[in-house]
This record gives sequence, structure tokens and C-alpha cells, in this order.
Amino acid sequence: MARTRTQSNLEVAREKMYRDLVFECAEHAFAEQGYAQTTMNDIAAEAGISLKTLYAVSLGKKELYSEIRRRRGTEFLEYMLAGLARTHGALARLDKGVHVYVAFLLEHRDFFRIQLREGRSWGLGPTGDGIGEWRRGLEMQNALLRDGVAEGVFLDGDLSLLAASATAMLQVQLAGILEREEHRGDKSGIDAEVIGAEIAEILRRLIVKPDLAH
Repeated sequence: MARTRTQSNLEVAREKMYRDLVFECAEHAFAEQGYAQTTMNDIAAEAGISLKTLYAVSLGKKELYSEIRRRRGTEFLEYMLAGLARTHGALARLDKGVHVYVAFLLEHRDFFRIQLREGRSWGLGPTGDGIGEWRRGLEMQNALLRDGVAEGVFLDGDLSLLAASATAMLQVQLAGILEREEHRGDKSGIDAEVIGAEIAEILRRLIVKPDLAH
């Protein structure tokens, strides 16, 4: 019996290893080529496994893509919540939120590139996979904006439009930084803290009252 249990545990561990490998390689392939151009053969080649093994741990391309969007979206929101847990005051939460946002997407660049390929802004309301994560993210953004307006530090206005504008600005700024990095072919110059501070300053100009923006 002990031997059977050991074999079963090894099989479970091996399957998890393959699933994790496939997830990472699929994410990279989708980021590099886009969903439409990526095939299961591409993913298998990226992972260095046979197509048979790939189908043994994954149902197909659509399911892999959906899993990436759901899992990374959930991880992103959990990362944001943890990063903001002990931060108080709308301005402090704004600055901290930008730094956490930048740190996560620099750590998960393939996920960010997938988002950019889709032309998605969470503030504008995606459809299909990721809608639940988008709603939770929008609630977090709106809560921050409401608090900032109530504290008298943020400009008043349509919260949804402000949230969408802030998200779009963050994406454009970070996308530009990554594009310059790729053009140089050198990742050593990317400093998440410096980038976070730069983007936070730009965002302050967008939503913070002028006399408090600096």
C-alpha cells in the first residue's frame, strides 16, 4: 500500500510540474505571438514536450488562455490587496498602488503583454474571461477615488471615467518603458521603484487637486 501511495504522489507531483510548465510556456507564446497566431504545437515546442503530453495536461488552447487570464487576474488583485493592506490615506494609497501595480506587471511581463495585445483596459469593462476580476479591481479603484474625493485631495467627477483614464495612463506609460527596454535589449536598467515613482507623479497630475499634486 505504501508503494502505491508513493507512486500516486509522484504522479500528482509530475502532473503539477507539467501543468506549471505548460502554463508558463503558453503565457510566453501568447505574449509573443498573440492568441490567434499561437498553436498547440507552438506551446509544446516552447515547453519542450510532445503534443501528446501537452494534451494530457491541458484541454486545449482556449482553456489555457482562459486559465492564464483568470489566474493572473486573481494573483494581481491579491497582490494589490496585500500591498495596500497597511496603507492609509488616499494619496498614500494612490502612490503605493502604483508601485505595487508596476512591480507586479514587471514581474509578470508576459501577462502584461497579453493585456496590451488585447487592447484591454480594465476600467472600460472586458467581456468573457476576467470579468469577475475586472469588477473587483474596479471596486478597489472606485473606493480609492471616493475616499480621495471625500478627503478633498482628488478632483471630483465620474468615478468610472477617472478609473478608466488612470488605468489607461498606467498601461501606456509602462508599455512605453517596456518597448524602450526591448529596443535596447537591456533589462538591467529597469528599476521598479523609479518607474513607480515616475508614473505616480504623472497620475497625481491627472486626478489630484493641483495644489496637492506634488
